[in-house]
Amino acid sequence: YFSSLLLEVKEETDRAITEAVEKSVSLRLQKMQGKLQKCSEEKQFLNE
Repeated sequence: YFSSLLLEVKEETDRAITEAVEKSVSLRLQKMQGKLQKCSEEKQFLNE
C-alpha cells in the first residue's frame, strides 16, 4: 500500500519537474528567438 503511494508521489513529482523544465526552456527559447530577430533586423538596417 505505502509503496504504491510513494510511487504515485514520485510520478507526480517527476511530472511537475518535467512541466516546469519545459516551461522554462520554452520561455528561454522565445527570448533567444526575440534577440536573434532583433539582431537580424539591426544587421539588415546596417547593410542598407
